[in-house]
Amino acid sequence: MHFFRSKAVRVAFFFFYFCLAVTPCFGLSEAGLSPSQIEDSTRADDLSATSPVSEDYSVDGLSAKASDGGSPLLGDRCSLGLTASGNSGSVRYKFVWEQGGWSRWGTIRQLGPEASCDWVPEVAGDVNILVDAVDSAGNVRTWRFPVRVDACRLSVSGGDTLEWSGGMKVDISAAAAPGAKIKFLWERGSWSKWGVIQAASESAACTWTPPSSGSYTLYADVTVGGLTSTSRLPVRISEDYSVDGLSAKASDGGSPLLGDRCSLGLTASGNSGSVRYKFVWEQGGWSRWGTIRQLGPEASCDWVPEVAGDVNILVDAVDSAGNVRTWRFPVRVERNLSNFTSIDLKSDSSNLCVGDTLSITPRITIR
Repeated sequence: MHFFRSKAVRVAFFFFYFCLAVTPCFGLSEAGLSPSQIEDSTRADDLSATSPVSEDYSVDGLSAKASDGGSPLLGDRCSLGLTASGNSGSVRYKFVWEQGGWSRWGTIRQLGPEASCDWVPEVAGDVNILVDAVDSAGNVRTWRFPVRVDACRLSVSGGDTLEWSGGMKVDISAAAAPGAKIKFLWERGSWSKWGVIQAASESAACTWTPPSSGSYTLYADVTVGGLTSTSRLPVRISEDYSVDGLSAKASDGGSPLLGDRCSLGLTASGNSGSVRYKFVWEQGGWSRWGTIRQLGPEASCDWVPEVAGDVNILVDAVDSAGNVRTWRFPVRVERNLSNFTSIDLKSDSSNLCVGDTLSITPRITIR
């Protein structure tokens, strides 16, 4: 402390302190950069942080059309077209198809800028189209689109549900690749019945005469460019009908009589034009029965009742396909001797003797 009491020492110390205060501190400057350089550097960092170079896009859909504008066909030149949104101007695309989990596959087109290309399908059925999209930085994104390829597009005039009529003709057409050969067939009952409608040819239309009503499957075997496949179309031909009633009339127009020729007549509705009928009677739970008429197209027949009382008339109805339906109708058969009151006796002689001829006439009521 005595050291600072000297005036000379105090002056020297003050001078030293003053020099420290006014001298620039170069060792503390920021990386040796001028203020303007620091400002520029900061501005550059800010621009980089807030304005990145973006290339956001999306592939939203794929259209697949055959040369006729319909759905893709085997061996036909099909047009594929992508729908993209966002910043897709620099994106390139590669098209690949696969089927059955890559059991079959092929490259449709290598990487290119166009979002569309042509494709000739080599297989029929469900196919996946895979699109690799590569942006300007080389980033790859893949989209998968399911596509259905048909051997041909089968159609039937009037639709795939038709009403049966005897001798009916059905027009069939098939849209296939140009130059394709097509064979038309039909089957029903898991091929228990089948037939060739038209042999293989370049004709894409034919006419079919179904043998009966029922559920069918139509087939078109298609061969084009060394490729072969089959298209199928289920078709139902209905024959809906009903037997609604039975009339039973004796020869006098009344209710049936024992031993009298009776007329039976059915009332049918719906599509019954090809139905055939068999008539049977039974009584007492089939203790007595008989066939009135075998199978035939007429909905009426004659019957001479062999029993009196309550009788059931059973009608087997068989449609064009051989399907059998049975209806049961109760009928009451009356005895024609409905009231036996007395008898009249008449002889040629007024005195009856043994051996004389006697005429006996019953007094009965016959309807």
